[in-house]
Amino acid sequence: MKNIQDELSIIDRLTAPTPGIFKTIRIIGICLAALGGGLIGIQEQGIELPAFLTVLANLTTVVAGTIATLVSSLTVDLAKFKAQNALK
Repeated sequence: MKNIQDELSIIDRLTAPTPGIFKTIRIIGICLAALGGGLIGIQEQGIELPAFLTVLANLTTVVAGTIATLVSSLTVDLAKFKAQNALK
């Protein structure tokens, strides 16, 4: 039996419905990436930040923000996806 998840391309995954919990994770990831980007931007303006804020900015931007947003965007709600494709 073929698994529908194995047949989905990245474009299909990005345009497919996302489960509710992953929508929340995506929003949190975007906020963390924006926060980290803001802290990095402040530092680039010449304002000195404590060392822990510099590390926090780098970690939130790369790890928490980017990866959480990407993974949650590629998650598919298969029940809604099947129902949506059945109508086509």
